[in-house]
Amino acid sequence: MKKILFVLTVFISIYTCYLTTVEAAVKKESVNVEYIDDQSKYGSLGYIVNVGEKSGTLVFKIEKGENNISWEKMRAIKARPGFYLTSDPYKNYVSDQFSSFSPWLSENYGTQDMIWVDIEQPTNHLIAATYIDKPKNDSGIYYLWGPMSTTKAKVSPYKITANFVEGVDVVKELIANNGDLEEKEPVTPVPPSTQKPSEPIKPIPSKPSNPKPVPSKPSPKPTPKVTYYWNGQEVKKGQVGKITVKKDINLWKREKNKLKFVRVLKKGTSFRVYGYDKKYGGQFHLGAQHYITNMPKHVKYEKLPKTLSTSPVTKLKGTLTINKNTNLWKRENNKLVKVKVLKKGQKLKIEGYDPRFGGQYVVVGGKTFVTNTKGYITFKKG
Repeated sequence: MKKILFVLTVFISIYTCYLTTVEAAVKKESVNVEYIDDQSKYGSLGYIVNVGEKSGTLVFKIEKGENNISWEKMRAIKARPGFYLTSDPYKNYVSDQFSSFSPWLSENYGTQDMIWVDIEQPTNHLIAATYIDKPKNDSGIYYLWGPMSTTKAKVSPYKITANFVEGVDVVKELIANNGDLEEKEPVTPVPPSTQKPSEPIKPIPSKPSNPKPVPSKPSPKPTPKVTYYWNGQEVKKGQVGKITVKKDINLWKREKNKLKFVRVLKKGTSFRVYGYDKKYGGQFHLGAQHYITNMPKHVKYEKLPKTLSTSPVTKLKGTLTINKNTNLWKRENNKLVKVKVLKKGQKLKIEGYDPRFGGQYVVVGGKTFVTNTKGYITFKKG
């Protein structure tokens, strides 16, 4: 009897641990992010991120905050702001950082990446994710630094929220799904029965039947999803056109039959259009109940053409001059693979432009690419 009780106790303990492990594997926890508004404290403005002494994937959602004077410039050229994490605020950031959110630095920092989400929409924001393979200090508190272009140091230039997935590297999944992670329901395994097996019931003999076989119909093949592009930009469902801002103009949100000011859209930016109505003097719908007024001197509207491309690459002939050493890339399995370093002064013939991977020029031949990094290259048509 004692042996049976011992076996049952061990089984229940293992079973309980298994359930705990399954639930923990899919749990995404909120992480506290605190703004450092006193530059004299650590020598720079930044953010304190309290992860705790554990390993796993840390993901940030970074939105434009108040008085951020560089956000629109970065968004217009699809630039990734230089955020990085350190474990000690008093050490040199070059020697102490363990993530720079750049895929081409993965050899130095492990798995990490950053992407723009809804870059042409009013809801545009950044997703940055990094895998912490082991605690980097004894406190589990890290420091997030970046370009802090603001007119008021006491007001955070970014709205930052963070989540942590303990024990697993899910950076690629988070980046591929714009920061979301499919959380599976905990699986409850069926414990083995403790009852003795009963005698098998003998089946009652029945007359043999010979039904005619019914041929099964082949299941229809799923229709592959086709993505369409217009001048290199993906066309979204419900899109009817786009507008380009010629002069600064207000962005409005409709709430309870009233217009609420959101922010100023800057000259040179462009947005998808999902509709138009004659309310408030005529307005274009940019999505999520955001609108701009139809003022021809301030905005240019273009209707969605009937013929669209299935490739994001636009034809563009010209010459690329290398101003600073930069990488030449190829693509394998939807990833960038470094080919070599292009030296200052080199020239390359270009045949197209691809907005993916932060925006890249396509070298003649279509197999290699150069990232459109401001200051590193100069492109000339012809």
